This record gives sequence, C-alpha cells and structure tokens, in this order.
Amino acid sequence: MFSIDKIVAAPVDHGVAIQIKDVSWAKRQLWAQDAAFKNGKYYLYFPAKDQQDIFRIGVAISNSPTGPFRPKVNPIAASFSIDPAVFTDTDGEIYMYWGGIWCGQLQKKADRKI
Repeated sequence: MFSIDKIVAAPVDHGVAIQIKDVSWAKRQLWAQDAAFKNGKYYLYFPAKDQQDIFRIGVAISNSPTGPFRPKVNPIAASFSIDPAVFTDTDGEIYMYWGGIWCGQLQKKADRKI
C-alpha cells in the first residue's frame, strides 16, 4: 500500500495491506479491493476464491488506512462475485455493490447495510 501527502511528493510504501495467506477461508486470487471508513475503523473489502474455488467477498478491518488489516474469519454471506464497490450515501449509510463475473454484468445489488 502506498500513500502521498501532496501531489508532487514521493510515495511512501506501507507494505502489503493483506495477503491470501492471512485469510483463512481463501484459497487463491485475491485482488480488486475497495475500502470504507466508519466509526473510527477502516474496512477493506476484497474478492478471493474460497476452498471450493468459488469467488466470495471478504472484509478486513484496521485502525489505520495503511493497515495492518485483520480479515474476518468468514466471507460475507451470499457474496458470490468479484469487484466490490463501496458507496457512502449522504446520510452516512454505507452500501456495497458487486459484480464483474460473466461479462461484467452486475450480479447482485447489495440490499444489506454495512
């Protein structure tokens, strides 16, 4: 993970945010994360293939935007896809949309609040 404090600054390398070996339920292919901030915590959402080789979306939590991130023990229920996109509405509610499998079709609109 990299950060900069101004547009012309050199990037600061904060190391790896999360690795597949840190996610107990994941087998392979972790990429395309998105993140959200709420109540003093940073939430990193990531797709990965589970032990049955099915894409799922997991979440890891940190006190800092640069980590370290600690993954939750299980993926988000019924999250059989990739490319999570997190949206914070003007009222502070946070929603997740995901999709990307089968020609980029939006597979499921998130109907749960985060």
